[in-house]
This record gives sequence, C-alpha cells and structure tokens, in this order.
Amino acid sequence: MNNLGIIYETVGNFQEAIACHEGALNIKLRIYGEKSNPVTTSYNNLALTYKNSGKPGKALEMALKALAIRRELNAPPEELVPILTNITAI
Repeated sequence: MNNLGIIYETVGNFQEAIACHEGALNIKLRIYGEKSNPVTTSYNNLALTYKNSGKPGKALEMALKALAIRRELNAPPEELVPILTNITAI
C-alpha cells in the first residue's frame, strides 16, 4: 500500500495517497505494534504526504511520532537522519 500511496502522491491525488499510507500504517500496527521500525516508516511517509499536500501541522505530528518511536527503540543516528531531515523541511 505504501507504493500505491507514493504513486497517488506523484500524480497529485493526496487524499488517496493519505488513505493508502494510513491503510499501510494500520496493517503494520496490527502486525508489529506501535513500537517498531515499519510503523515509523509509515508515519514518516504520512508526514511527507501531508507536507506535500499543504498540511504542515499534520506533517509535523506524524514526523514527531516517527522520531519518538525511533528514539525509544534506541535507533542509531543514521536511522534518525531521514526523519530529522523531513522535520526541517516541514
């Protein structure tokens, strides 16, 4: 579903892109639980899509969730860089 969300975003259909990313997030939450790297990837994808759709508040909310989980998981710095980069771009 993530790839489909990226395609929808590429063609400017942000509503469908967000729906796909939220669907992927819900699946990952059921499989892995909240505190997992796959879930942070979905939060980060949502952050990018919200940013690109002109919703910076929602984008920041999603990016900060991703960052908090990664920090809780004691992720190495190189795994935090993409999220921090996205936060600075919001």
